[in-house]
Amino acid sequence: MNEVTESNGYPIIHKVPIGNDPGWFRIMVQRPKERCPFPEAPYVVAVKDFNQLDYDGWAYAVSYDLSFEAAVELLNKKG
Repeated sequence: MNEVTESNGYPIIHKVPIGNDPGWFRIMVQRPKERCPFPEAPYVVAVKDFNQLDYDGWAYAVSYDLSFEAAVELLNKKG
């Protein structure tokens, strides 16, 4: 089976498992500057269900328009 490396057409930079929920991860993606309203903050943290490999998108976005540091902090936040 191939590993999923993109979601919504954006490369997945990091992924962190969500608690005891197998297959569900918080992911961090980077949007290209030309597709981002704030080029200085191109990162998105979202939740993706890796159990549904035929679906490219994420379940929901946690936050858009983040700096790298803010995205990493949110990605690793517990709860």
